[in-house]
This record gives sequence, C-alpha cells and structure tokens, in this order.
Amino acid sequence: MVTQRGIEANLLKIKAILDMKAPTNVNEVQRLTGRIAVLSRFISKATEKSLPFFKVLRKAKNFEWNTSCQQAFEELKSYLA
Repeated sequence: MVTQRGIEANLLKIKAILDMKAPTNVNEVQRLTGRIAVLSRFISKATEKSLPFFKVLRKAKNFEWNTSCQQAFEELKSYLA
C-alpha cells in the first residue's frame, strides 16, 4: 500500500494470514503461499520461511501437513504479529 510515508504492508493482508488456521488441504496451502507472496517484500527471507509449504505442494497427491510445516506456519504468524 502506498502512503505518504512510502510503501507499507497492507494490514488487512497481514490480518488475513494471522487469522488463518493451519491448512488442511492443497488449496489452503496455495492460498497461504499466495498471501505470503503478496507480502514477500515486507517479510525477511520469505522464501526460506515458506520452504516447508512449497515442499508440501510438490507432494500434492499425498498431502501431509507435518510438524515442520506447522512450525514454519507458527513462526511466520509470530513474525507478522
């Protein structure tokens, strides 16, 4: 979002991630990674933080939200909070 102070993260986009529950299927992971992509300019090392999500998407037929995904999800939310 462009303001008088320059480019800033849209608080509604951040709130959307903070309000999300852990994804339970591939579509929800895709929604999460899309939201992260929108905010990637404001998230330090966004790609590294999102890596577990992309690994899950590679194995889309055998969806499994594992502990590394859950940990990355919680760390991302605490980073944005």
